[in-house]
Amino acid sequence: MKQKENIGFFKIFIVAVIVISIGKSFNTCINDRDKSHPPKKTYNYTLLKTRNIDTAAGARRTVYDIEVSTDTNDEKIKMILKYAVKELSKKREVDAMSVRLYLTDTNLPYAIADWAPYGDWAKAERGKAKSIFETSIKIYPERRPQKSSNVVKYGLPLEQRKIIFQEVIRSQKNTRKTAEEKYPSDVMKQYDYMEKLDKEYESAICMKYFISDDQKCKIMDEGIKNNWSEK
Repeated sequence: MKQKENIGFFKIFIVAVIVISIGKSFNTCINDRDKSHPPKKTYNYTLLKTRNIDTAAGARRTVYDIEVSTDTNDEKIKMILKYAVKELSKKREVDAMSVRLYLTDTNLPYAIADWAPYGDWAKAERGKAKSIFETSIKIYPERRPQKSSNVVKYGLPLEQRKIIFQEVIRSQKNTRKTAEEKYPSDVMKQYDYMEKLDKEYESAICMKYFISDDQKCKIMDEGIKNNWSEK
């Protein structure tokens, strides 16, 4: 009787060992599979605008404006652009594509990636083989905003200087539009009228913020140099 009990116990022990071994082997297979198929890496950006700029000859060209954080370094910007080109190329069948990357709160593209025949946007032709497409990337480091705390300069804190800069830019755009409408065929009269309106509007802005014309000029120089947003 004891011998049968021992044999039964031995069988149960063997089955338990086999089950544990199978479990370990299964986990090992799962782990190996996970290692051989790592998660797909993505790069975050915000799509701002899409414009189709097709040629008269029928070449399909699209420009995408995207935005990333100002503190994104140049190496990551290159990776983001390559990823964006790959993803955005699925949106429309094109003969050339340009991705313009903006840093947050700036008004000029910090980097541009062209996906086109031999990496040249100008060589877009309808139906060219994608095998000759290349991605060319151009970065403009001088357009990166300089780090600046909200310190007082020219008697004003940073945020107020930015507001003044934006107001002056808007007023200049308005005067240009007004002058073009008033003198549509006379460039010289447009220029003279714009100059007159600019002085009036900018004088009103200076009075509004209690600043001198010299302060205004320094603020405009600072804004242009640091690529401040015009919005």
